[in-house]
Amino acid sequence: MFLKMILPAILGVLLMPSQLSSNSEPEKLLYSIGDELEYLAQNGKFGITMPGEYTVSKVVGESTNTIKVTSTIGEETYLFSWTLHTELLGDHKGLADVSLESFNEQVQGDILNQDIYKYKSNEGKKATISLMEGQAICFYRVILMEQYQFQMVVVTGDTELDEAGEKFLDSFKYSE
Repeated sequence: MFLKMILPAILGVLLMPSQLSSNSEPEKLLYSIGDELEYLAQNGKFGITMPGEYTVSKVVGESTNTIKVTSTIGEETYLFSWTLHTELLGDHKGLADVSLESFNEQVQGDILNQDIYKYKSNEGKKATISLMEGQAICFYRVILMEQYQFQMVVVTGDTELDEAGEKFLDSFKYSE
């Protein structure tokens, strides 16, 4: 119960857009299996299977547009965000490192472990982050492809990622 109360505070800065666009991002519900709902963007170019109903918000910046897709099921919060950068992105692996460090700084966490995250021929970062002195654990992935940056996050009170969390993180797909 305590985790349900602190999760919004932990992820508030990440989940609340600073500026909402009046144009909502086109999203598509491709299928529903049980409580799972597939989120697709950019005409189906990429997406992820959310574990249940989700909300979508858009943050408009000077050189980026970010979409945040969130779902809370029980005491777990799931976040999929993608950012389209207008400037040419160079060092994708280096930017993934910066993204992890920035994310950890924002949530004021403690990185327990980190490793390379591979998707197709692309490399990003994955990490396990302790939040609020171990009261919550964040499983984080980031990868950059073309001009896109993708983040996938599961926050839970458990020390291990459960089957639903694994399924969520593994459901990310991208068509080049």
